[in-house]
Amino acid sequence: FQALVTPTPTALIVDEDAQGGLAGVTLVTVPSQEGGGNLVFMPVGTVLEVPLRQPPEASLVDIYAEGGIGALEQRIETMLGAGIGEVIKVPDGQWARLVAPVAPLSFDNPIGVNYTTPDGVTVDFPQGPIQLPAAQVATYLNARGPDEADTVRLTRHEAFWTAWLAALEAAGPSAVPGEGQTGVGGFVRSLAGGPTTMMTLPATPIPVPGLSPADWDLFRPNTLEILAM
Repeated sequence: FQALVTPTPTALIVDEDAQGGLAGVTLVTVPSQEGGGNLVFMPVGTVLEVPLRQPPEASLVDIYAEGGIGALEQRIETMLGAGIGEVIKVPDGQWARLVAPVAPLSFDNPIGVNYTTPDGVTVDFPQGPIQLPAAQVATYLNARGPDEADTVRLTRHEAFWTAWLAALEAAGPSAVPGEGQTGVGGFVRSLAGGPTTMMTLPATPIPVPGLSPADWDLFRPNTLEILAM
């Protein structure tokens, strides 16, 4: 017997920093037409196999720098054992336009961070209740303290997405950016309509003698946990 099934709508949101480097990777799936879905945040230091490369593995940051968005998609698909329907690049300045209809976002910042941007501007996001203007969304998502591992930064990603989806659901369809079912707007429109599960990619820090996890900040995917996920 042969069953014909419709692939789960799946997207990879690729954040770029102001210099065009990889700043974030988020896997989005919307398995139900009733709304809601799943978000998986990936540490950018996740190390994946890269055939024909020496050494034959690299972090997501290096894969993106060396091979671009196509290489990143291919390596992540291999890790997941599943195809990705759409890859969406979000440049640093685009987050402000995406969030503007419901900005500022009010939510509890789980972990405070004091951060200096690459152009020398110091910003502070204290722990606890904050109001996040649209213009500072990219800075908030990229913010990382000097002693923080990337998995700590991703807890702020979850707080942001939780607040954004809640604000969109309260504001109604007109606040969702873009039109149709593609791009960030299309997937966010589906996510905002129901319960959403968020998690960080199951991965284990790669220890390096003499260095703290924050200094090295590389992770090896946990294959069995990813299969279960």
